[in-house]
Amino acid sequence: MEKYLIKFAILSLFCAHVVTQMVCSDNPPSGKDIRECCLDYPRVFDTHLNSSCITRYARNTQRQLQDLEPGETPKGNCVLECIANQTRIYKGRGIIDTIALKRLYMNSVSGDRDWGNIIVKAVDLCVNETRIMFNDMKTNYKEAKTTFVGEVICHPVSGYIFGCLQTELFRRCTNMTESSECEALQQYASACHLSIKYS
Repeated sequence: MEKYLIKFAILSLFCAHVVTQMVCSDNPPSGKDIRECCLDYPRVFDTHLNSSCITRYARNTQRQLQDLEPGETPKGNCVLECIANQTRIYKGRGIIDTIALKRLYMNSVSGDRDWGNIIVKAVDLCVNETRIMFNDMKTNYKEAKTTFVGEVICHPVSGYIFGCLQTELFRRCTNMTESSECEALQQYASACHLSIKYS
C-alpha cells in the first residue's frame, strides 16, 4: 500500500488537453518517476492523509481510463477530486479555492524562494487555463454516462488543475538529474500532461 500511495503522489492525472499544449494520447517516453528526475520536487500531498481517496476511487479511475476510446474526452478523476475535498480546495460545482490551492503548494516548499516563484507562476497559469476550459469541462461532466456497474463520475476540474500543476512544476525544475530518460520525460512534459501511476 505504501508503494501504491507514493506512486500516486509522484505522478498525477491522466493525459489531458491543455489550451497551450497539444492533445497527448501516447504514454510518457520514460517509466521514471518525477522524483527520480527532479530530486527536490515538492511533496505537496500527505499520502497517509489521502490514502482513503486512493482506496475508494483508484480502481474507478483506472477503469475509466482503460475504457477510454481514442478521441474521447476523459471523465473527471475521482481520486483527485476526493483529495481536493480533503484539502478543502474543492468547493463543489466545479469551483476551486485558488487561495487555498496556492497556500497548499507554498506550504510544501517551506519558504524556498526558487520553488516559491515557480509555484506562483504555475498556479496562475493553471488557474487561467482551467477557467478557459471550465465551460467545456462542465458540459462534459453533465453529459457523462456511466459505462460499468458502480462507476462514480466526478467533475474534471480537480484532476485538470492538479495535473497542470504537476506538469508545470516538473517542467520548470532546476535540479534535474542528467539522464536521457529524464530529459525525454521533461520534453514530454513541455507538451503534455503527465499521467497517474497507481502501481
